[in-house]
Amino acid sequence: LPVVGLLIIAIIVSLVFFLPQQQNPTLETEQNLEGLPLASETIAVNLGEGDLFELSAEPIVQTVDGKKFAGYAYNNQFPGPLLKVKQGSKVKILFKNNLPEPTTVHWHGLRLENRFDGVPKVTQEEVKPGQFFEYELSFPDAGLYWYHPHVREDRQQEFGLYGTILVEPKENFLNEMREEVLVLDDLLFEGDKIPAFEEKEANFAIMGRFGSVLLVNGKSDFRLDVKAGEPMRLYLLNAANARPFRFAIEDTRLKVIGGDAGLFEKPFFTDNVTLGPSERVIVEIFFEEVGSFAMQNNTPLGVSSLGKIVVSPNEISLSEKDSFEVIQENTLSKEEIEKFKPLFAQKPDFEYELLI
Repeated sequence: LPVVGLLIIAIIVSLVFFLPQQQNPTLETEQNLEGLPLASETIAVNLGEGDLFELSAEPIVQTVDGKKFAGYAYNNQFPGPLLKVKQGSKVKILFKNNLPEPTTVHWHGLRLENRFDGVPKVTQEEVKPGQFFEYELSFPDAGLYWYHPHVREDRQQEFGLYGTILVEPKENFLNEMREEVLVLDDLLFEGDKIPAFEEKEANFAIMGRFGSVLLVNGKSDFRLDVKAGEPMRLYLLNAANARPFRFAIEDTRLKVIGGDAGLFEKPFFTDNVTLGPSERVIVEIFFEEVGSFAMQNNTPLGVSSLGKIVVSPNEISLSEKDSFEVIQENTLSKEEIEKFKPLFAQKPDFEYELLI
């Protein structure tokens, strides 16, 4: 019997390794570009209480790092429209799916009614090609949020389906200054082509793939022009499916004032900030020197370019510089946290142990 058992095992191993393996069906990424609109840059849209905004997802032609390919976009914009709203307001989004496949829109980080969260078979059904779905959004919290599909994120999001939402606080603790939203991403090319996606599931990491080209706001050669002495607030988002970013600016300190949950109780200075996929960070910067400063993904494995910030001459205000250097507690955030401090030492009602 032991000999028979070993023989059976040998036969099974031989079948596994030497018979032709069945490959999962793939969705080819090479499509006819003829007739597709060219992707345009992001347009900021101010929405007031009760406004209705029309949002559509459709195939477009993208150009990344000199390579043209058929991608997806919201309202033909890559990244999608930047929605600017006020804290406490409510708006409606009339979404139309012009893609050749089902999709939804998930409003990442927003506290809203569950039926509008955009998770297929959990909070809503998939929006089929040609169909509409009306989302009702509320904005109880200030900060940076974003929207993207929850159907095959590894492909649809990779192709360009994402956009941002900037919620202006009711009571603004922050100093007035120029603000910019920077969306970090990457895209994988093999030669001049995007590798095919498997039909049923992701074929690289669980949610997607590490890219070979790094992007900021859809560009591999991103440039931001500022003036010396001009303070600036950057709202950073990592929209990559799998890659974490360690964001830095050459010879520049970052004043970190907030993240996913809004403004911090106490800001701090650092040389870099790490953003996992979907994470947001809010930083302020100030340049005294004129010149070109590299934006970097500065990791232990090496430094990669994310573009550059070009600083032009300008009269520097000492009051602006002094204001930037001050670390001031955010009294509004502190008051919010104080409400929950009695719970910090409270014994939890339930404890779960996760084993791997």
